[in-house]
Amino acid sequence: MVRVKEIYVLADGEKVLAGSPEELLEHMRSGSFDETKDLADYMFKFSERCLLSMHVVVRIDTPEHFVEDLKRHGMIQDVLQAN
Repeated sequence: MVRVKEIYVLADGEKVLAGSPEELLEHMRSGSFDETKDLADYMFKFSERCLLSMHVVVRIDTPEHFVEDLKRHGMIQDVLQAN
């Protein structure tokens, strides 16, 4: 099965090509100033900052829900699908 990649625009304007929520989060994690041991830890710390600074809840139960919530709150947007 060929996975379709999407182009996401992060809050700082950076464009990221990713084929899954996990791939997008790995990219975001690699540029983070937080030391995190894995994606679950990264999502937890990121969602904690969102709650404290912006008073928004970002679900951390799955990478898919996490990315959906970031989109809903305007922190990232997906622009288009790329082949």
